[in-house]
Amino acid sequence: MNENGQLDPAENWILQKIVLSEAEVYAPGQTLNGVWARFNQATRCFKGLLSYRKVYEWYIDQAISWMIDEKVMYAELRPMLLDKSISADDGEHTIDNAGQMKLILDCVAKKQAELDKAGRGHLFPFGLKIIHCTPRSISKQLLQRELDDCMELKKQFPHLICGFDIVGAEDRPNHIGYYFEELVSFQRECEAQRLNIPFLFHAGETLL
Repeated sequence: MNENGQLDPAENWILQKIVLSEAEVYAPGQTLNGVWARFNQATRCFKGLLSYRKVYEWYIDQAISWMIDEKVMYAELRPMLLDKSISADDGEHTIDNAGQMKLILDCVAKKQAELDKAGRGHLFPFGLKIIHCTPRSISKQLLQRELDDCMELKKQFPHLICGFDIVGAEDRPNHIGYYFEELVSFQRECEAQRLNIPFLFHAGETLL
């Protein structure tokens, strides 16, 4: 960003890759599959930029600031946790999913402390929670690993993890019913371990 507060050409180029324009979404010739392809391109670019600790922390801070501007007092975020680590600031070490959850809690606590100090704590009183997400393109065996990981994170962060979701275009490559056995088994295991992890399928899908 230059001294006039304007983005430089490189920043504008990145912004155009990440943010979908109205024309890209609503153009007469656009299709459902076309929008999904463009959205997936944006999320891949976005994810790569966030896979570093300092940027990850900055993003949480900025996300909360944006929520406050939009009068949002509570949020449930859907991070993709299939990749099991992000890079530490030194580029040599990694931070696993549990470490990322700790970063989120620390960032929220720091932000709320800053707001309280400024007499603005009432603007974001309820914090945020995490919906464990994984893509619907994975195998049944890999989904089982993700479900197991979700339960472990719930045990470590019972007040942070609030649900599980499978994300991506609803009709491909695998619909929810493809994972029926794994999902039902997950519900039974959660009940046996007294874990409350509801399915929060973002497209309104059901097991039926």
